[in-house]
Amino acid sequence: MPKTFDMAEEIITQIPGYETGKVHRVNADDEIGASFLIAKMVSDLRTRWSTGVAVLSLDGHKDAIEAIVPSDGSIAKAVILDQKNPDVNVIDRKLRGLIHRQFIRAAIISPSGALKGSPDFVSNALERLAASEKIPVILVDYPTI
Repeated sequence: MPKTFDMAEEIITQIPGYETGKVHRVNADDEIGASFLIAKMVSDLRTRWSTGVAVLSLDGHKDAIEAIVPSDGSIAKAVILDQKNPDVNVIDRKLRGLIHRQFIRAAIISPSGALKGSPDFVSNALERLAASEKIPVILVDYPTI
């Protein structure tokens, strides 16, 4: 008798390393390393997992990140923005807008140390965003001099 497949079994709902509904923290050695790490994550999410990604650069490295993100013709979108206002409430609203208008399914924020607000408030706000929108939120940080 031929094997039948349940369609629900064939759909990947969790990307390994990027579990939805969670906030992930990643550290880089320096700001150049952070840009390369972000580009690698964006490329992986877009090409391997066909996932739209939003990158909010709080340190003005949008151009550097865009320059090293491969333009491989992936169908998934990458929205890379310089975010001038580091207030977590503004970032929350911006990400929710991108999620709903541009089919973004993962968010990367760098550097996380630049987020404005108390550490508990920032963590809670980002955890609520990740859980309610069912996306992974990746915070990239590096030591500053």
